[in-house]
Amino acid sequence: MVRVFISHTADDSEAARQLREELVKRSIDVWDPVVELSPGSNWLLETGKALERADSIVFLFSASTADSSSMRREVEFALTNEKFEKRVIPVLLSKNVERFPWILTKFQVIDASSGDMKRVASNIASILHVKPAQHASSERASVKRRGS
Repeated sequence: MVRVFISHTADDSEAARQLREELVKRSIDVWDPVVELSPGSNWLLETGKALERADSIVFLFSASTADSSSMRREVEFALTNEKFEKRVIPVLLSKNVERFPWILTKFQVIDASSGDMKRVASNIASILHVKPAQHASSERASVKRRGS
């Protein structure tokens, strides 16, 4: 199973939640800080562990991202870590993103300004070579066998 880390600012938490749900539907494991961090957790340590376990990093960029020092550190981490080569996925949540890191234009940038996270998740799955889930057809087959 492919593991994805979604890097985003607090302002983009809702977009991250929607994208996380769509990626999970595609059998992609996504670290969820809301579930995995408890009050009193060392969030910096746990975030670092999640980054180490991840196979890919998705960066959500919006107008509020330009001033985020944690996003800049995570971009630097991803770009200097060999395991993320060809597995960095920038996503633009709006068309007016200022100070978008120019180096990320070398990657396939996904336009999510329409808010269609289902399409964004499909694009991410395609980039990561994750096959579409076959669970719906296998569930129908299972029901058919039981009813026979």
